[in-house]
Amino acid sequence: MAGFNEVRLVLADACRSAVGDVNVFYYLPKRVPAPAVVIRTVKPTGDYLTTWGGGYAEWMFEVLVVVGRVSDESAQNMLGDMISPDSSLITALNDVEFPGGPGCGHAHVRKCDIADIRIGATRYACARLTVLVRA
Repeated sequence: MAGFNEVRLVLADACRSAVGDVNVFYYLPKRVPAPAVVIRTVKPTGDYLTTWGGGYAEWMFEVLVVVGRVSDESAQNMLGDMISPDSSLITALNDVEFPGGPGCGHAHVRKCDIADIRIGATRYACARLTVLVRA
């Protein structure tokens, strides 16, 4: 079993290994310097019904990938590459290993969404990946 904070750190490490030289935050920072990956929770965050038999909890996270300006073609192409099923980011998130080794939990990217967000006065292209974790 992995606790909430441990899960966030493992997801952050998976993102770092997959996307390379970008800022990765496993918490909500005051400012997001693009390009960046932010791991945040989805409501409801935890489901403890799954703990009745095996001692696991089910967690829902959103991995927000913020790249370049929304009008930048290369930023949009980068996001398209990152959300493709065989991308290094999707693979890294689906292959995370929690402390204790195999059988101690798993993660699964469930959904994705391409959107734009405003940071200050600038609109950035971003991808939102919903990740289900059982640990």
